Amino acid sequence: MGESKLTWREHLDAIWKQTGSAPDQLAGDPFPEVVAHVWDWYLELHNTRTDGPISYREIESWARITGTAPTAFEISLIKKADFEYLKSRNK
Repeated sequence: MGESKLTWREHLDAIWKQTGSAPDQLAGDPFPEVVAHVWDWYLELHNTRTDGPISYREIESWARITGTAPTAFEISLIKKADFEYLKSRNK
């Protein structure tokens, strides 16, 4: 997403407002607001993946570059989401 300070969700909401049509990525049950930002972070990391799971080193680099300070719990959620993604991809 380049230099944008907007979250992925904010980008999708902007597309919806501009076009009047909700992007497919907004379909389904919304995440509870308390963890929605973690999903946005996961998507940012996922969109830069090369192969294999997202590593702690990649999370650390992403956090430093973006100025984000995820908690240990938030990092565990990112790792769990990534595990589930890889598990479903490898079926």
